[in-house]
Amino acid sequence: MVELAFWHELRVPSPERAEERYLQIVGDEHPVPLGELDQRLQDFVCGVRVRAPEVRILELGHAAGEPLFSRLGIVVTFPDELTKQVYPKVVAATDEPRLHTYDRKDKFVMGIDTDPDIIVH
Repeated sequence: MVELAFWHELRVPSPERAEERYLQIVGDEHPVPLGELDQRLQDFVCGVRVRAPEVRILELGHAAGEPLFSRLGIVVTFPDELTKQVYPKVVAATDEPRLHTYDRKDKFVMGIDTDPDIIVH
């Protein structure tokens, strides 16, 4: 099973820090509906649903019939045998919202090391 975590922060973290973030995401005790997530995470969830519907997006519960997600990030899973067809689609969904990707199995982190929304004068 492939397990990937996605979130936004200014710097690409070490694999150790990414594992900590993963654990915070899956253990989040205060999940929220999709509409209350940061816009980047909302865009990612919607993008994955369209690009790779075979992917399971981790839901941390339900309220009023809606799935709940962690504000800290999103975790997705899919079977190993779908890796070649699904992995590129899921990672492509991170381009526009500029999210970091943590591959838990391979302990690999990738992302953008600076936030292009920050302007230095």
